[in-house]
Amino acid sequence: GHLVVEGRIREVIRRGAETVSVEALEALLAQLDAVRDVAVVGLPCERLGEQVCAVLVLADRTAPKPTLSEVRTFLTNEGIARFMLPDSLEFADQVPLTAVGKIARQQLITHIQQSRKNSEPQGVSLI
Repeated sequence: GHLVVEGRIREVIRRGAETVSVEALEALLAQLDAVRDVAVVGLPCERLGEQVCAVLVLADRTAPKPTLSEVRTFLTNEGIARFMLPDSLEFADQVPLTAVGKIARQQLITHIQQSRKNSEPQGVSLI
């Protein structure tokens, strides 16, 4: 028979020849005043293997959303290497969690991919 192993997705993103720590990015992005919660996921990319996507839950939904450029500038000022900067930015009402309280990264990835197929390129309302 065949053995299928299922479990948590690794918490690193392989972008080209580099490895991006999602925890490091999440910790810094959580410092943004406008952000209540955050998740960073790797989206499939033909050229790089994976792209870095930051999913933000805003503290105040009526406030202006930070732009990708603003987020990248903040992270650069915090000393994050260029290869670790998010390639895209999405917004959600909440970050989905597993039964044990971890970020449900695969659920986020699937939702982002489905939303993008429906032609909303950035800032889709997730979950």
